[in-house]
Amino acid sequence: MHRRVIIIFFILLFAAFPLMAEEEEITKLDLGADRWISLHLLLQAQAYTQNEYDAEAGESKGDAVWVKEFQLRRSRVMFNGEAAKDFEFFFSTGDFFVKNGSNTSSSIYTTSADENDGHTHTVETEDSSGMYVQDAYINYRFMDELEIAAGLMPVPFMRQNMESSVSLLGLDYNSLSVPMGTSESDWRDTGLMIRGLLANAFEYRFGVFRGQERDLQGTEETSDDINANSAPRFCFRFQMNFLDPEDGFFYSGNYLGKKSLVSVGGGVDYQSHAARVDDKISSYLAWTFDLNVDYKISRGFTGTFQTAYVNVTNNPESNIEQQSGYYAQAGLLIENIQPVIRYQTWDTEKALNINPGSSYLSFGINYFMSGHNANIKFEYRNPVGDDNKSLSGEKKAVLQGQIFL
Repeated sequence: MHRRVIIIFFILLFAAFPLMAEEEEITKLDLGADRWISLHLLLQAQAYTQNEYDAEAGESKGDAVWVKEFQLRRSRVMFNGEAAKDFEFFFSTGDFFVKNGSNTSSSIYTTSADENDGHTHTVETEDSSGMYVQDAYINYRFMDELEIAAGLMPVPFMRQNMESSVSLLGLDYNSLSVPMGTSESDWRDTGLMIRGLLANAFEYRFGVFRGQERDLQGTEETSDDINANSAPRFCFRFQMNFLDPEDGFFYSGNYLGKKSLVSVGGGVDYQSHAARVDDKISSYLAWTFDLNVDYKISRGFTGTFQTAYVNVTNNPESNIEQQSGYYAQAGLLIENIQPVIRYQTWDTEKALNINPGSSYLSFGINYFMSGHNANIKFEYRNPVGDDNKSLSGEKKAVLQGQIFL
């Protein structure tokens, strides 16, 4: 019943917008002086094939079968607008999925904890039906140098987790990103963030978030309490822009020649006594460094390069003491065709039943019919090294179509 109500609501809303809005901005509803609301839709449909081994024969034994599947990678409705001058908001649903298993929340690269290798994976499940809130925040802009946002939002740690999924360079995010977050919220957390752009070049973002919640499991004889003092999570990111500035809330991973960027950035993510590692309560700390280049070489040619390194101590998601990794990816836009190559690797401290790491080399090509509004992407991912080359699902080829309005 609730699902039918939601579907009917959005059908009526889409039908009403053309009647209420201007023809040239059909999704923007003007509500008066400094008040407006805009509606957006993101759809990413995928067909993919991946190698899978006979589970009874063992992951590294038996013949691999290339299974063929279809899925909705993302299906989201987004609203943004302004309620008063410089008093803005953004709201995005999570992905709508069908519970019967024909569409699930699996991804090529992973985002929730996996006991096999100790870093974050998105696990495919048949119970991801319905709707959830992914982003919901209010942003007040005092000036270019100072804005305050409050609500549910991406934590300001590394560039990748602050990039919009609409405008990624590759087909999806790389496997390493913000270590602490819920699988449902995709590196989001609830809290308060201040940010600003100084001298049109230096950007800062500082946030205080809920983080790992208080979990009292200790006794008078033990101290097994996670975050016993209910300490918040602190997150800080800076970025230095040497050419064009980036002043939006979300970054773009692929400007398609519309900006010339050379930027370096870094971030720190910390929460006191947030992890239980080796039966001991420890504080969580992660730090990162990234470089981004997006430069129009000549008419019809734009080169893009991104790289980042992440180091994690006492990961609350996997309860592993030490992890680190990096990725590098590059693309060359030739008119509306863009070949892409990327490499990513993740190393984790060796532990019982933990894969010490994983590395992937991916090749892809993007075809843009109308920029990020309508495009088709193909990518093949191949494991590198001996750590994960024989695991099911590690070799994967994906074809994706995207619509964003």
